[in-house]
Amino acid sequence: MSLARIQSGLTRLGRCVLLESLQPGAGAKTVRDALSGVGLRSSRELEQLYGWHNGTCGDGVPLGDIWMFPTGMYMMSLDEVVADYRTFVGDAQWQRCWLPLFADGGGGFYVLDYGSGTEQRVRLYWNEEEEHLVVFDSIKSMLATFAAAFDRGLIDVHPDGYLDMDLLLLDDLRVAMNPHADVRPN
Repeated sequence: MSLARIQSGLTRLGRCVLLESLQPGAGAKTVRDALSGVGLRSSRELEQLYGWHNGTCGDGVPLGDIWMFPTGMYMMSLDEVVADYRTFVGDAQWQRCWLPLFADGGGGFYVLDYGSGTEQRVRLYWNEEEEHLVVFDSIKSMLATFAAAFDRGLIDVHPDGYLDMDLLLLDDLRVAMNPHADVRPN
């Protein structure tokens, strides 16, 4: 399973602060209730993700210490997901069908796109960008991509202590594992 492989990769890299900041998992009913509160439906993938851990509790911790992925993203708790969804849903750049799941703390998110058909794609949202590309075919595909990156050693720790990656190799892996994702021009 990808989540176990990601956790193993984080452990191998000594990401103790992150691992200690991961909150206990939430039950499927809790996930369903949280999402129905904002008019969205749950999915097995979301219930598995939040059953694993209900995001991170990064109170008083530098953001770089709780990044789950070297793209500078941490896993949001269900409470954060719902609060940020409600905050952004009225914004002109935000689509009502986008659910934020991972955040960078500065307006960047991996969002689940409910408007992309039966396969809910994952988009990269940057508040200063006009275009928000599909970067993963699904949550499952996103997690599998990062698990493979940890397994292949594409993710490591920068000398300054944060997660780092070989961006070109990771992007090649992302495109190979996500055939429906947008390809960034070089």
